[in-house]
Amino acid sequence: MQLVNLPIDVWFAIMEHLSLAELAHLYTAFASSTTPVDVSVIKQFAVNVISRMVAVNKCRFVPGFSNHSSSPELRLTHSHPGEPWHQDTLFSARYDPNFSDTMEFSRAFRAGTQDPATTDMTLFANDGKPFNSRSMRPIVHDSENTGPTELTSGYIDFRSTSTPTDFLRFTLSALEADIKETFSDVLHSPICVRRTIAHVIPVVKVQWVERDKETRFLDITPLPKEWYEFWSASEIQGVSTFSKQLITFTHYLSGEVIQEWRWKMESFKTEWKIPMSIPGLSVSTSLQ
Repeated sequence: MQLVNLPIDVWFAIMEHLSLAELAHLYTAFASSTTPVDVSVIKQFAVNVISRMVAVNKCRFVPGFSNHSSSPELRLTHSHPGEPWHQDTLFSARYDPNFSDTMEFSRAFRAGTQDPATTDMTLFANDGKPFNSRSMRPIVHDSENTGPTELTSGYIDFRSTSTPTDFLRFTLSALEADIKETFSDVLHSPICVRRTIAHVIPVVKVQWVERDKETRFLDITPLPKEWYEFWSASEIQGVSTFSKQLITFTHYLSGEVIQEWRWKMESFKTEWKIPMSIPGLSVSTSLQ
Protein backbone atom coordinates (compact mmCIF):
# COMPACT_ATOMS: atom_id res chain seq x y z
CA MET A 1 0.00 0.00 0.00
CA GLN A 2 1.33 3.43 -0.89
CA LEU A 3 1.91 5.89 1.95
CA VAL A 4 -0.43 8.50 0.48
CA ASN A 5 -3.28 5.96 0.39
CA LEU A 6 -3.20 5.16 4.09
CA PRO A 7 -6.52 5.47 5.96
CA ILE A 8 -7.02 8.75 7.82
CA ASP A 9 -6.83 7.11 11.26
CA VAL A 10 -3.44 5.62 10.36
CA TRP A 11 -2.28 9.05 9.19
CA PHE A 12 -3.23 10.55 12.56
CA ALA A 13 -1.47 7.74 14.41
CA ILE A 14 1.71 8.51 12.45
CA MET A 15 1.46 12.29 12.91
CA GLU A 16 1.05 11.96 16.67
CA HIS A 17 4.62 10.64 16.83
CA LEU A 18 6.14 13.47 14.76
CA SER A 19 7.47 16.80 15.99
CA LEU A 20 6.25 20.06 14.44
CA ALA A 21 9.56 20.26 12.57
CA GLU A 22 9.03 16.80 11.06
CA LEU A 23 5.42 17.66 10.22
CA ALA A 24 6.60 20.86 8.51
CA HIS A 25 9.08 18.93 6.36
CA LEU A 26 6.41 16.36 5.48
CA TYR A 27 3.88 19.08 4.66
CA THR A 28 6.33 20.99 2.46
CA ALA A 29 7.43 17.84 0.62
CA PHE A 30 3.87 16.77 -0.20
CA ALA A 31 2.72 20.32 -1.04
CA SER A 32 5.46 20.70 -3.65
CA SER A 33 5.15 17.19 -5.14
CA THR A 34 2.99 16.02 -8.04
CA THR A 35 1.57 13.22 -5.90
CA PRO A 36 -2.13 13.87 -5.13
CA VAL A 37 -2.03 14.33 -1.38
CA ASP A 38 -4.52 16.33 0.68
CA VAL A 39 -2.08 18.34 2.83
CA SER A 40 -5.01 20.02 4.61
CA VAL A 41 -5.09 17.00 6.93
CA ILE A 42 -1.50 17.71 8.02
CA LYS A 43 -2.25 21.43 8.33
CA GLN A 44 -5.31 20.91 10.55
CA PHE A 45 -3.42 18.46 12.74
CA ALA A 46 -0.54 20.95 13.13
CA VAL A 47 -2.90 23.85 13.89
CA ASN A 48 -4.50 21.75 16.65
CA VAL A 49 -1.07 20.94 18.12
CA ILE A 50 -0.09 24.63 18.09
CA SER A 51 -3.44 25.63 19.62
CA ARG A 52 -3.05 23.18 22.49
CA MET A 53 0.49 24.40 23.18
CA VAL A 54 -0.69 28.03 23.24
CA ALA A 55 -3.55 27.12 25.58
CA VAL A 56 -1.73 24.88 28.05
CA ASN A 57 2.08 24.73 27.87
CA LYS A 58 4.45 26.71 30.05
CA CYS A 59 5.64 29.86 28.34
CA ARG A 60 8.04 32.79 28.49
CA PHE A 61 7.44 36.23 26.95
CA VAL A 62 10.20 38.69 26.03
CA PRO A 63 8.61 42.04 25.01
CA GLY A 64 10.43 45.11 23.70
CA PHE A 65 9.17 48.72 23.85
CA SER A 66 10.20 51.96 22.16
CA ASN A 67 10.14 55.42 23.71
CA HIS A 68 9.84 57.88 20.78
CA SER A 69 13.12 59.53 21.74
CA SER A 70 14.28 62.50 19.68
CA SER A 71 17.94 61.55 19.94
CA PRO A 72 19.52 59.98 16.82
CA GLU A 73 22.35 58.67 19.01
CA LEU A 74 19.87 56.47 20.87
CA ARG A 75 18.74 54.91 17.63
CA LEU A 76 22.32 54.04 16.71
CA THR A 77 22.98 52.69 20.18
CA HIS A 78 19.88 50.53 20.59
CA SER A 79 18.95 49.44 17.09
CA HIS A 80 19.80 46.00 15.75
CA PRO A 81 21.60 45.53 12.39
CA GLY A 82 19.22 44.82 9.54
CA GLU A 83 16.15 45.44 11.65
CA PRO A 84 13.65 48.02 10.34
CA TRP A 85 12.23 50.72 12.59
CA HIS A 86 8.60 51.71 12.92
CA GLN A 87 7.80 54.70 10.71
CA ASP A 88 6.66 56.68 13.75
CA THR A 89 9.65 55.68 15.90
CA LEU A 90 12.61 56.45 13.69
CA PHE A 91 14.56 57.75 16.65
CA SER A 92 13.70 55.38 19.45
CA ALA A 93 15.46 53.58 22.26
CA ARG A 94 14.42 50.03 22.98
CA TYR A 95 13.30 49.10 26.47
CA ASP A 96 13.39 45.44 27.43
CA PRO A 97 11.78 44.97 30.87
CA ASN A 98 13.99 41.92 31.43
CA PHE A 99 11.42 39.47 32.76
CA SER A 100 13.07 36.90 35.00
CA ASP A 101 13.31 33.29 33.81
CA THR A 102 11.29 32.23 36.84
CA MET A 103 8.36 34.57 36.13
CA GLU A 104 5.11 32.63 35.98
CA PHE A 105 2.36 33.19 33.41
CA SER A 106 -1.31 32.37 33.98
CA ARG A 107 -4.23 32.13 31.60
CA ALA A 108 -7.90 33.07 31.65
CA PHE A 109 -10.31 31.62 29.08
CA ARG A 110 -13.66 32.69 27.70
CA ALA A 111 -15.87 31.26 25.00
CA GLY A 112 -15.24 32.98 21.68
CA THR A 113 -17.23 36.21 21.51
CA GLN A 114 -17.65 36.07 17.74
CA ASP A 115 -17.30 32.37 16.96
CA PRO A 116 -18.34 29.64 19.45
CA ALA A 117 -15.82 27.29 17.81
CA THR A 118 -12.98 29.51 19.08
CA THR A 119 -11.72 30.46 22.54
CA ASP A 120 -10.55 33.86 23.80
CA MET A 121 -7.51 33.66 26.05
CA THR A 122 -5.75 36.26 28.22
CA LEU A 123 -2.14 35.52 29.12
CA PHE A 124 -0.98 37.31 32.28
CA ALA A 125 2.66 37.92 33.17
CA ASN A 126 3.55 37.31 36.84
CA ASP A 127 0.23 35.48 37.30
CA GLY A 128 -1.56 38.82 36.92
CA LYS A 129 0.02 40.25 40.09
CA PRO A 130 1.82 43.64 40.17
CA PHE A 131 5.51 43.42 39.31
CA ASN A 132 8.19 43.90 41.92
CA SER A 133 11.60 45.55 41.60
CA ARG A 134 13.30 42.24 40.81
CA SER A 135 11.11 41.58 37.79
CA MET A 136 12.30 44.37 35.52
CA ARG A 137 14.64 47.29 35.01
CA PRO A 138 13.57 50.87 35.82
CA ILE A 139 14.00 53.63 33.23
CA VAL A 140 15.37 57.02 34.26
CA HIS A 141 13.22 59.76 32.75
CA ASP A 142 15.10 62.63 31.08
CA SER A 143 14.80 64.96 28.10
CA GLU A 144 15.90 62.18 25.74
CA ASN A 145 13.63 59.52 27.19
CA THR A 146 9.91 60.17 27.37
CA GLY A 147 9.12 56.70 28.66
CA PRO A 148 7.85 53.60 26.83
CA THR A 149 5.15 54.40 24.29
CA GLU A 150 4.75 51.34 22.07
CA LEU A 151 5.20 47.57 22.18
CA THR A 152 7.35 47.26 19.06
CA SER A 153 8.51 43.66 19.15
CA GLY A 154 8.80 40.51 21.19
CA TYR A 155 8.71 36.76 21.17
CA ILE A 156 6.93 34.15 23.23
CA ASP A 157 8.12 30.58 23.71
CA PHE A 158 5.78 27.70 24.52
CA ARG A 159 7.73 24.79 25.99
CA SER A 160 7.33 21.22 24.82
CA THR A 161 5.99 18.92 27.55
CA SER A 162 7.80 15.86 26.21
CA THR A 163 11.18 17.56 25.63
CA PRO A 164 11.52 20.73 27.79
CA THR A 165 14.51 21.98 25.75
CA ASP A 166 12.31 22.23 22.63
CA PHE A 167 9.81 25.01 22.17
CA LEU A 168 7.37 26.75 19.83
CA ARG A 169 8.28 30.40 19.23
CA PHE A 170 5.89 33.16 18.11
CA THR A 171 7.79 36.23 16.89
CA LEU A 172 5.81 39.49 17.03
CA SER A 173 6.66 42.87 15.53
CA ALA A 174 4.89 46.20 15.03
CA LEU A 175 7.94 47.87 13.45
CA GLU A 176 6.40 47.86 9.97
CA ALA A 177 2.78 48.35 11.09
CA ASP A 178 0.94 51.67 11.06
CA ILE A 179 -0.28 51.84 14.66
CA LYS A 180 -1.88 54.97 16.12
CA GLU A 181 -2.75 56.06 19.65
CA THR A 182 -0.69 53.44 21.39
CA PHE A 183 -0.75 54.85 24.92
CA SER A 184 -2.69 57.03 27.35
CA ASP A 185 -1.60 58.75 30.57
CA VAL A 186 -3.53 59.35 33.79
CA LEU A 187 -2.22 61.75 36.46
CA HIS A 188 -2.73 60.10 39.85
CA SER A 189 -0.81 62.70 41.87
CA PRO A 190 1.82 65.42 41.31
CA ILE A 191 4.49 62.74 41.72
CA CYS A 192 2.85 59.78 39.94
CA VAL A 193 1.66 59.28 36.36
CA ARG A 194 0.29 55.95 35.14
CA ARG A 195 0.54 55.01 31.49
CA THR A 196 -1.36 52.28 29.64
CA ILE A 197 0.00 50.97 26.34
CA ALA A 198 -2.55 48.96 24.36
CA HIS A 199 -2.50 47.98 20.70
CA VAL A 200 -2.31 44.93 18.43
CA ILE A 201 1.07 43.46 17.61
CA PRO A 202 1.26 41.35 14.43
CA VAL A 203 2.62 37.81 14.23
CA VAL A 204 5.49 37.79 11.72
CA LYS A 205 6.67 34.19 12.01
CA VAL A 206 6.31 30.98 14.03
CA GLN A 207 9.17 28.51 14.45
CA TRP A 208 9.85 25.16 16.05
CA VAL A 209 13.13 25.23 17.96
CA GLU A 210 15.05 22.16 19.09
CA ARG A 211 18.27 22.15 21.13
CA ASP A 212 20.86 19.55 20.17
CA LYS A 213 21.63 17.47 23.26
CA GLU A 214 25.33 17.17 22.41
CA THR A 215 26.32 20.49 20.81
CA ARG A 216 23.63 22.58 22.60
CA PHE A 217 23.13 24.45 19.31
CA LEU A 218 19.58 25.45 18.32
CA ASP A 219 17.96 23.85 15.28
CA ILE A 220 15.27 26.25 14.05
CA THR A 221 12.53 25.17 11.65
CA PRO A 222 10.23 27.85 10.18
CA LEU A 223 6.63 26.64 10.18
CA PRO A 224 4.45 27.13 7.07
CA LYS A 225 2.55 30.43 7.09
CA GLU A 226 -0.71 28.57 6.52
CA TRP A 227 -0.32 27.00 9.95
CA TYR A 228 -0.41 30.30 11.81
CA GLU A 229 -2.50 32.43 9.44
CA PHE A 230 -5.32 32.36 12.01
CA TRP A 231 -3.18 34.28 14.53
CA SER A 232 -1.88 36.61 11.82
CA ALA A 233 -5.46 37.48 10.88
CA SER A 234 -7.00 37.60 14.37
CA GLU A 235 -4.03 39.59 15.75
CA ILE A 236 -2.68 39.59 19.29
CA GLN A 237 -3.42 42.48 21.63
CA GLY A 238 -0.82 43.62 24.12
CA VAL A 239 -1.75 45.67 27.20
CA SER A 240 0.95 47.08 29.51
CA THR A 241 0.85 49.51 32.41
CA PHE A 242 3.72 51.69 33.60
CA SER A 243 4.08 54.30 36.31
CA LYS A 244 6.31 57.38 36.32
CA GLN A 245 7.20 58.34 39.86
CA LEU A 246 9.36 61.03 41.44
CA ILE A 247 11.99 59.22 43.50
CA THR A 248 13.99 60.87 46.27
CA PHE A 249 17.25 59.21 47.37
CA THR A 250 20.66 59.97 48.83
CA HIS A 251 23.68 59.52 46.56
CA TYR A 252 25.83 56.72 48.00
CA LEU A 253 29.12 58.63 47.39
CA SER A 254 28.40 62.35 47.74
CA GLY A 255 25.58 62.08 50.27
CA GLU A 256 23.60 64.54 48.13
CA VAL A 257 19.81 64.23 48.20
CA ILE A 258 18.62 63.67 44.61
CA GLN A 259 15.19 63.67 43.03
CA GLU A 260 14.57 62.02 39.65
CA TRP A 261 11.65 60.64 37.67
CA ARG A 262 11.67 56.91 37.00
CA TRP A 263 9.46 54.70 34.87
CA LYS A 264 8.48 51.32 36.24
CA MET A 265 6.53 48.56 34.53
CA GLU A 266 3.58 47.39 36.64
CA SER A 267 1.71 44.77 34.59
CA PHE A 268 1.64 43.03 31.23
CA LYS A 269 -0.89 40.85 29.46
CA THR A 270 -1.75 39.71 25.95
CA GLU A 271 -5.09 38.79 24.41
CA TRP A 272 -5.24 35.76 22.08
CA LYS A 273 -7.80 33.86 20.07
CA ILE A 274 -7.48 30.08 19.76
CA PRO A 275 -9.11 28.31 16.76
CA MET A 276 -10.72 25.59 18.84
CA SER A 277 -13.20 25.29 21.69
CA ILE A 278 -11.72 24.17 25.01
CA PRO A 279 -14.15 22.01 27.08
CA GLY A 280 -14.64 23.18 30.64
CA LEU A 281 -13.00 26.55 30.01
CA SER A 282 -16.01 28.60 28.96
CA VAL A 283 -15.62 30.62 32.17
CA SER A 284 -12.54 32.43 33.40
CA THR A 285 -9.96 30.03 34.79
CA SER A 286 -6.20 29.79 35.08
CA LEU A 287 -3.71 27.15 34.03
CA GLN A 288 0.05 26.84 34.19
